[in-house]
Amino acid sequence: MDLPRLYPAHEWSLHGVDIGSALFPPKAGPYASLDLRQFDIRSPTPPDPTWVNTFDLIHQRLLIWGLRGPEWPGVLRNHHSLLKPGGWIQLVEGQWVDRDHPFDAPRYPNLAKMSQMQKWSTSNFGMDIEIAYCLEDLLREGGFQGVAKTQLSLSYGAKAREEQWKQRSADMWVDTFRGLGSKLPEGGIPGVARNVEEFYAFLDELHSEVLEYGYQPTLNFVIGQKPA
Repeated sequence: MDLPRLYPAHEWSLHGVDIGSALFPPKAGPYASLDLRQFDIRSPTPPDPTWVNTFDLIHQRLLIWGLRGPEWPGVLRNHHSLLKPGGWIQLVEGQWVDRDHPFDAPRYPNLAKMSQMQKWSTSNFGMDIEIAYCLEDLLREGGFQGVAKTQLSLSYGAKAREEQWKQRSADMWVDTFRGLGSKLPEGGIPGVARNVEEFYAFLDELHSEVLEYGYQPTLNFVIGQKPA
């Protein structure tokens, strides 16, 4: 929806896909021109055969918890086939766990546990918490050129840029994990919590730590071009 606003002189044909349709907006008002379809991007067969070699731009974001590690190359091949020669792809993923500067457990015990939880929540299902570090190589290996990366910081709690967002961002961040409480396996999450009671106590302590010290992951925007 940003593209027509940013580039009003271009005539855009806007399409979107998701594995489920529950979050699709009503086809009315500003969304009337959108073509939204339920589709699994792991499938090499597009929902419309006329899409092959036709797209100027493909934007994909936040699938770190949606795609298993070995599935990424195939998905990017599928996207490559839909782009017209000279078309661009943009991938957006977060570096939620800083592999180069991990949290010091004695000083930040709950932020360190959070990293353990994030690693568990991906590896336990075959996903890769460090996929954001791999996007450039994946695009090059997938036949894209002109690969480049832009990074932005996300700031939660004490690191929020505006005072009004410190409490709100800490609430929002920690609340994203509360749903895991109903899905804990027997034995809990190794190194984090052994049961539901410990898990919710950990989240309360994490909330306090985010408010005191803050959390600042990095959002990676990685682009690549299909050769003309």
